[in-house]
This record gives sequence, C-alpha cells and structure tokens, in this order.
Amino acid sequence: MHTSKRILLTLTGLIIAFFTANMILLRQDLQWIVDREKETAYVNVPIGDVKTLQVSGLWDIRIKQAREPTLEVAFDDKQHAGVEYEGDVLVFKNDSTQTTRRKARVSLPALYKINATQGSTIYMESYIIDSLYLALSDQTIFKGKNNYIKFLSIISSGEVQVQLTDDGSN
Repeated sequence: MHTSKRILLTLTGLIIAFFTANMILLRQDLQWIVDREKETAYVNVPIGDVKTLQVSGLWDIRIKQAREPTLEVAFDDKQHAGVEYEGDVLVFKNDSTQTTRRKARVSLPALYKINATQGSTIYMESYIIDSLYLALSDQTIFKGKNNYIKFLSIISSGEVQVQLTDDGSN
C-alpha cells in the first residue's frame, strides 16, 4: 500500500513540475509579444544601405528584414540624438547620464555584423541571411526568433545573454 502511494505522489510531483516548467516557458514567449505590442511613437530617420550595427548604452533595437532600409527611433525631446549613420555602419549611442532605455526599429535587406555593448538589447525576428557576426559585451542581450542564419559567429565578453528560438518551420 505504501509503495503505490509513493508512486502516486512521485508521479503527481513530476506532473506538477512539468506544468510549472511549461508555464515559465510560455510566459517568456508571451512577454516577447507584450513587449513587441507596446505602443510607442516612432520617428522615421533616413538611412542608406547598412551592413553593420554598433549599439552602446541602453537601447532596445528590433531588427527585421525588408527590401528597403528604414530606421524608426522613439524620441523624447532630442531629435536624432544618439543615432549616426557612417558609410555602411549605423551607430546607436547613449550618453553616460542616460538612465532610461531608448527604442528603435531597423528594417534592412542584409545585415552582416552587430556590435553591442553596455546593456543594450537586440531583438531579431524572421531574418534570413547567410552569415552574421555578433560581438556582445557588458550585460548585452541578443534574442533571435525564427531566423535562418547559415553561419553564426558569436564573440562575447563579460555578462551576455543569447537566446535563439525557432518554431521548427526553418
């Protein structure tokens, strides 16, 4: 009698642990959607053909693939402050006094290199490319969802987080 109770309690514990783990994973996916859906006023900034992103400071950058390069930045009172376009490099900077996160959406036909430092967060979704070079450092987060990248090179320094997920269709 005691053996069957132990088996039943063990099985119940495993089922509860399984459901708890699934709820944690589901919450992470739902958080991605909630963050993406928040309404923010963005301003279009003209850019040319960009191949490299350099991000430093508290930026949330969302990258998607498009035929024409576009940049949309959420501004407070400083027009184009912290965004520079140099050749084929798009640079996002925050001054050292900045304590709030700035947001930007970038649409590019091809992106080959991302350098991110100082607590920036990069989201890349549904991007198809042959190769991508990531250089991440100092509490940077890179989240990729449903991307198809043949060759991915990641160089990290300090505390970084890389999260790559796929729905299985690629």
